[in-house]
Amino acid sequence: MEKVVIADITFSFNNSELIKCLKARGRNISLQKFDEVRAEENKIQEIIKNWKVLTKPATAFITFEEEDAFLLAIEETEKNEKLEENQKKKLLGQHLNFKRASEPTDIIWENRYFTKKDYIWRQIIAYAIIFVALLVCFELTYFIAYTSAKVAAVFPTTRYCPDIVNAYGSYLE
Repeated sequence: MEKVVIADITFSFNNSELIKCLKARGRNISLQKFDEVRAEENKIQEIIKNWKVLTKPATAFITFEEEDAFLLAIEETEKNEKLEENQKKKLLGQHLNFKRASEPTDIIWENRYFTKKDYIWRQIIAYAIIFVALLVCFELTYFIAYTSAKVAAVFPTTRYCPDIVNAYGSYLE
């Protein structure tokens, strides 16, 4: 390749705690809970003290103009892994490591601040909702079956009823 052309770079940062505190602060402002706003402000000030960590990119989403450029980046990553520790190429003190990203949509970029713990909690909540829905369906099915059995016990089906044959015998033939 003559040159590698990068179409776009989007950085993500390890700032999930800051974003959570800002959301909580905004929610408390809208609810006019000013004591809790001050508590969130204190948390935010503590987090901001570590500004260098907050502003250091954790991941870069790079969009290349051509597929060949991406393949070259993957090849460089494989070469870099085979080198000794002191010879490896680094950027901002981290080893270069290119991976194919999942489909680049705004949803992925906007949700980068969620941690693995957040995703685990979301899964637990989703499974709990599914379990409750299944339990409700089971209870409803059981109730319908139970009611059906009670009705069938009160009005049993019969194959031969002499009273009906005597009363309507000529019509049944």
